[in-house]
Amino acid sequence: MKTTTCGEGAVKRWLPDTKWETGRNWQSGKPPCAGQRASLGHAHGLSIYLGSEVQLGALVFPKTGELVLDEGAALSFESFETDEDCVGEAQFTAQERVHWYNPGHWALRQSSQLLPEPVENRPDTEPRPPAVPDSEMVPCPSDFVVFEDERFRIYGGPEMSSLLSSEEGKSMFSGVVTSGSSDCKEPEGCACGNDQPEPLERICLQHAPLCAENLPCQDSIVMIGNCCPICGGSVAGIVLGVLFALLLLAGAIYVIYRRYGFRHPRTLFRGRPLLPMARFDDGRIELELGTTPHDALVPSGDEPSFENPLAGPFEVTDDYCVTYVVSF
Repeated sequence: MKTTTCGEGAVKRWLPDTKWETGRNWQSGKPPCAGQRASLGHAHGLSIYLGSEVQLGALVFPKTGELVLDEGAALSFESFETDEDCVGEAQFTAQERVHWYNPGHWALRQSSQLLPEPVENRPDTEPRPPAVPDSEMVPCPSDFVVFEDERFRIYGGPEMSSLLSSEEGKSMFSGVVTSGSSDCKEPEGCACGNDQPEPLERICLQHAPLCAENLPCQDSIVMIGNCCPICGGSVAGIVLGVLFALLLLAGAIYVIYRRYGFRHPRTLFRGRPLLPMARFDDGRIELELGTTPHDALVPSGDEPSFENPLAGPFEVTDDYCVTYVVSF
């Protein structure tokens, strides 16, 4: 048996913004059409960024807030008949104060374990890689956070400390914020910490309303670090080098056979089997079998398999990798 494990902090990308051109910021899922009436009435206190030339029939402003025109942007008004799918008033529904602990606000841009493919190559409606626990979609201490919108700035440790001690920083950040922790270099992976009661409660408060109500199985389970019940099985082991590899293999075979016999759900990624794992604070490694991603529990074919809808090649980077070779 040969197994390869890698330990590396993930790169997580912040998705929300307040750009005019972003479709998800509008109630209809797209920006207003030419000549259509648009309303920013719900955008109280927001700075909305317009980066293109827009022609509207009318525009409703909130009592507080601003519309910032980027270089080359223009706003003009002319009332004329619009397309049938652009009837009525377009409502801007984005909010500036979105929740950090909402897994849906993050996309895993790069990972040595799952999807190194840039998130911009995948639709924003399905930014989640397969079988990532809800707790690990929110940034962990060893992760890198990317705000690709030009309105954001990232600070290192000393710069962040200086900002937090200033009057401006105190008004921007009401909680405890630290920056500059080292990357994870453990071959078995590093515990994220978001599966602890306090952060997990915050995460599930945001994510639990999206849990599926009717699952295609009767013996669903809730994996560690997750908010929703899923169809599948799990096996946990202690991180002990070669013994960990043996436990992982034996436990996987046992769980698959006991639960499904020879007709078990398969986690597939571009036709390849995928064994996603997560390490937790108590030293356990959890292997998830059966569903990918958690929110897409649709069995396909004669056998109960679950296909991964995300595109892109399956790759593993060479950073901080250790290979265990075990002979029987």
